[in-house]
Amino acid sequence: MKDTQLKVIIADSNVQDRESKQLSMESKGMEVILSTGDGNKVLRAVSDGKADVIVMDMIMSGLDGIGILEECSNMSGRKPIFIIQTALRMENLVEQAIKYGADYYMMKPVSNQMLIARVLQLVNKRYIRENGHLSRGSLLKNVKEYGNVFALQNATDILGIGTNMVKSLKYWMTATKLIEEKNREIMLSDFGSIINEYDPYLEDIFSWWLIHINMITNIDDAYIYNLFFNKCNIKTFTKRELYEKLYALLINEKLTFNENILQDEVNMIIKTYTIDEKIDNPENNFICPLSELNLLKKVDRDTYEKNRPEIRNLPFWVVYYIICLLLDDRDNISIDELLKEENSPAKLLNMDKNLINEYLDEMKKNDLIIINRTAGLNMVYLKKKLSLNEIAEEYFKGDRV
Repeated sequence: MKDTQLKVIIADSNVQDRESKQLSMESKGMEVILSTGDGNKVLRAVSDGKADVIVMDMIMSGLDGIGILEECSNMSGRKPIFIIQTALRMENLVEQAIKYGADYYMMKPVSNQMLIARVLQLVNKRYIRENGHLSRGSLLKNVKEYGNVFALQNATDILGIGTNMVKSLKYWMTATKLIEEKNREIMLSDFGSIINEYDPYLEDIFSWWLIHINMITNIDDAYIYNLFFNKCNIKTFTKRELYEKLYALLINEKLTFNENILQDEVNMIIKTYTIDEKIDNPENNFICPLSELNLLKKVDRDTYEKNRPEIRNLPFWVVYYIICLLLDDRDNISIDELLKEENSPAKLLNMDKNLINEYLDEMKKNDLIIINRTAGLNMVYLKKKLSLNEIAEEYFKGDRV
């Protein structure tokens, strides 16, 4: 992205909303090339191929948001990033929008600050994929082709990153179980092979949920992350408060640690899972794709909060994956365990009881589980036993919901 000025189209039937967005975006250095409430004008502008991002409402004159997405889905070549904003709370609209290529879906009202943060996050993700270590024929493909690509003299050229990042990338891929070492050889794990086959550029949010789960449950390589999600029972905190909580947990478990490294881990947790709303240029700033999971949000200048995931952003297969991980060799588990056990959906995904029950009903509807809520039992029984890798394959081969 040599020209770092983002070119944006704002499409909304509300004139005041358009003007407000335009002022905010232009103050961040973005160029609004079209602001309109006419869907046909939007479609013509998209056809010109100049826009990087389209921020649009569902309701417009001439052609609505779904109509624009459907028309654009048939276009060849590089498409802009589509962010849908709407006050219409209709689940079928979300499904249609995603089906026809919407990159993100936001329910109004949304602050301009949060909208801009999402725009930059999605642009950053695409920039990394097209220009960084997620491109070059795919990071996973490089491991499959070269094996220990990280040890090659030209690793920086192959991966498109600096020398220091090569070691970090190897560690990250090991911690998330994308790669493994066998007989002193580096290779894709079974999980990594599945992701490489179905989502080699890591574009599907499902892949990032599984990467998150694999990392948090890997206590050998990501112990502090595991403590944060499983044992830090604080919802809102400052960096200092998080440091003190983790410090106390480590002392309680009689573990030795370096205080400076612990502070670095706290900063990395925040950076990994939080969207920085002050980022202006994706070439100079890195947004970790795990922030898209929306598990942690910035409340004010130095306060953060564990956040409940958005339903539209969390496929039920992810929750099913965690349940199967917890069950191991068993075939049933109590809802209470799904709320309280380490590595449970409540812990790993910040889910509350209502949201867990909502997802259980969805899994029951899809013939994966049986739920017994009689006589206060509240038990969940597996109707279909799948390995963790089989779950990933089922998702990618299916409707991806």
